Amino acid sequence: MTSQSTTDAYRPTPLLDDVALAERIFRHIDDGTTDLGDSVWREPVSHYLSRERFEAECALIRRHPTPFCPSAALPENGSYLARSAAGNPIVVTRGDDGNVSAFINACRHRGMQVASGSGCAKALSCPYHGWT
Repeated sequence: MTSQSTTDAYRPTPLLDDVALAERIFRHIDDGTTDLGDSVWREPVSHYLSRERFEAECALIRRHPTPFCPSAALPENGSYLARSAAGNPIVVTRGDDGNVSAFINACRHRGMQVASGSGCAKALSCPYHGWT
């Protein structure tokens, strides 16, 4: 594998077919090795501090389907998981039909969050209104 620094020219890594890739992985497991890059990647600190970069990354995430949680995080009907993604409060639930749905985690009237953390419930309700 190759890595690149901000000054290196782009050098594509040749892709392996499935069999060659599996053989390479098993060889690494047997030998206790791994692939190494030509140099160490140093992420510029400015990338962690840039408000503009953060906003651009959030905008990118909002434009495309993004993994939120594994289905195993919702093991049974009535399971839910609430957390933020790209600055938006989201709650995912597994309904009585076994299907998973995702919603903005807010009451439509006052914006109160209807769930926190994870758990299992027959219904989620607004703490302000008591609406379910």
